[in-house]
Amino acid sequence: MPRAETLAIVLTPLVAMATFALGLRVGAAGTVQAAVVYAALPSAGRPGLAWQLLTLKDERGVREAISLPGVSVEASAGARTATWRGSTNADGIAEAWLDLPGVRDGDPVDLVVRANGEPRPLAEGRARWSKGPWGPTAQTSPWVQASKRDGELAVDVAIYGQKLAPGFPASVWVRVQDHEGKPVEGASVEAEPEPGLTVASPYATTCANGWAEIVATAQMHVAGLSVHASRSGRTTAPGSLVQRGEWFGSLPVAPGGNFVVLPTEVLPGKEIPVRVTVPTVRPLVYLEVDDAQGRAFAATLKVETSGGDLPHADTTLPPLLPGLYWVVTAGEPRGAESLEVATIARPLLVRDGAPMDRCTVGPLLATKPAAPFERWVALDGTADDHAKDGGRRKRGLVIAFGSLAAAALLEVLLLLRAASRARREMAKVAAALADGEGPGPELAPRFTLANVAIGLLLALLGFALVASLLTWRAG
Repeated sequence: MPRAETLAIVLTPLVAMATFALGLRVGAAGTVQAAVVYAALPSAGRPGLAWQLLTLKDERGVREAISLPGVSVEASAGARTATWRGSTNADGIAEAWLDLPGVRDGDPVDLVVRANGEPRPLAEGRARWSKGPWGPTAQTSPWVQASKRDGELAVDVAIYGQKLAPGFPASVWVRVQDHEGKPVEGASVEAEPEPGLTVASPYATTCANGWAEIVATAQMHVAGLSVHASRSGRTTAPGSLVQRGEWFGSLPVAPGGNFVVLPTEVLPGKEIPVRVTVPTVRPLVYLEVDDAQGRAFAATLKVETSGGDLPHADTTLPPLLPGLYWVVTAGEPRGAESLEVATIARPLLVRDGAPMDRCTVGPLLATKPAAPFERWVALDGTADDHAKDGGRRKRGLVIAFGSLAAAALLEVLLLLRAASRARREMAKVAAALADGEGPGPELAPRFTLANVAIGLLLALLGFALVASLLTWRAG
């Protein structure tokens, strides 16, 4: 066999393996930086879009949030444009305010997200709108569920913000009504806390609207409370009659919930200072303001630990139009979407006129519970990258398996050629030996078609094994 042919037979599998591996590498998904924009419905109280931005690294389908400086979001809706600039935090999150007054649900909004040093946009395209549920509905109950509730007087309990934050006082409002559903004025209310709950004063008296305030502090994650209400009345019979009502239940507690210093009632057009006290070691706290229609404001606050105070974060809410709002605080970026665990939504009333008395505004806000404020993905910058990766993967697989097929065919041809040459040479040897001495005819059976087929199958099996190993390694 010529030396060049021998080298070709030996080198063909090696070149095939190298080309196959290179093709798989070409088709492998790369590491890209991208952005995802989470949208919410526009608020009625502050025209514009308060949308959330997430920057991430996508490596072969595995996403990891990353912090990026110098990020910008450019939005255009018809002739109106708005640009937000800033940086994403350690969670890869930034709250972008796009000042686009007049934009309504469903209007076309084009977005371009860029970062300094990145040659192409992190995300680009038209924002997607979604018609998901938003905020409270008629089925959202403001009342704490009672384990026991009986007596001539009907007693109900509601909490300002729906949950207690452990270690911080909260207003628990008690409503007392008679059997006709009319408010009972001047009823005596006695609060009896279970272990794990303390009250500033166990006694209160209902106002004209039948409400009384109990200030309670949860010391544990389980807070049980008994409420006893009573009033004295006259009947046609001599003597007095005392009517009573009882309520017992477990008050909802938000483990790790934040305490917010926030007025319950403010004037429209005024900035609102807010302090969030954080009972945990979280470095960031997420705050947003929502109304019954959409998202009005959002901010990521850095927690400060200086000055000897408890860990806290300060911010100022922008001026809001008259209406009812919820100030939502959470320890993670999307806490308002579920309102679970440590997330608390506290009502805020923006109105003109003189402030209402506490016995009026307190029950009003306590009976305005929040419900999950849904968001959706308006723009996903990884989608285009996956589409590009899909085309690159196809090209890589064509290169890999095409080279494998070509190498297998070439190896088959080389082996057939070598086998044919060997048969001719052995035939000459056999003929020469037949003219002289020696067992010439006995040499021919060693080079049958079966032997050649076995050799070819072994070569093809070797290529298949190499393909399987490299595919497994690349996956």
